[in-house]
Amino acid sequence: MAKKKKDLDENQEEFNENSGNEFGDDDENFGLPEVEYQPLDRDKEEGEKEEKKEDKGTKKPSKKTTKKKKDEPDFVFDTTSDVAEESSSPEDFDLEYADVNEPPEGGDDKKTESKSMGPVILTLIILVVVIGGVLGYIFWYAPMQEQKKYDAAIEAGDTAMGERKYQEAITSYEEAKTLRPAESYPNEQIKNAQQAINAALERQKAEAEAAARAEEEARLAAEAEKAANPEPGTVERLTERTGRYYVVVSSSVDGDLAMDFANRLSKNGVGVQVLSPIGKTPYHRVTILSKETYNDAQAEADKLKADYRNAWVVKY
Repeated sequence: MAKKKKDLDENQEEFNENSGNEFGDDDENFGLPEVEYQPLDRDKEEGEKEEKKEDKGTKKPSKKTTKKKKDEPDFVFDTTSDVAEESSSPEDFDLEYADVNEPPEGGDDKKTESKSMGPVILTLIILVVVIGGVLGYIFWYAPMQEQKKYDAAIEAGDTAMGERKYQEAITSYEEAKTLRPAESYPNEQIKNAQQAINAALERQKAEAEAAARAEEEARLAAEAEKAANPEPGTVERLTERTGRYYVVVSSSVDGDLAMDFANRLSKNGVGVQVLSPIGKTPYHRVTILSKETYNDAQAEADKLKADYRNAWVVKY
């Protein structure tokens, strides 16, 4: 740079000398006003340019600054100036050159993404509600209703057991057993109800058999009574022991007299039996009825004393 300045000065001096020899000293400026010459200082000029660049480099960009491209870096180093070497960190450049009106990178993509996520979130919420409802029904509502039905069935079974309606009780306990198979109470009550039914059946069977026996005994007794007591208006003579108790209305050692009295009674519609003498007894006894037991025979004798003053009971 100094060499160029020296050459320029030498050329200027040579030009001035030639101009003076040709036109003369008096007409040195060709009639033009005298201009003071100042040599160019290129070092200073270049320094001023560098200062301007520095000022320009530190100036904040206007709002009309062209938007950054997506792949463009947030800051650029100026390699032609010393300002880049003394500049702030990349973060300071981001703050310095950021356009306040420029939307953040990927803003439209985020909006689109948020819009596309809306139905997905709604679907997830619906699924959570549905699954929660299903789980609530399975693990809370259904068991609660099942427990209510179980309690109602047990209560109905117990009530039927108290009323001796054992078959109804078994039906209720079977329903409770279906609802809660692990519970032992319905099985125990079913067993108890079945035992009660079996006992009732046995009792009914025994009562029926007893009634049948009693009826048969009554029939046989009636036949025996009929066989033991002659038809009204008839006379029957007994010669063998029977083991029955007879109501005697007359007794005589003479068999003919005893038979005559029996005939008179039969004519009055009375059934008469004449007991022949057996063993050491010499008497012929006239009887009008007989019974299986002494008490029954004595009761009949007491009734007949109004008509037969001498009525008494003997066993034959």
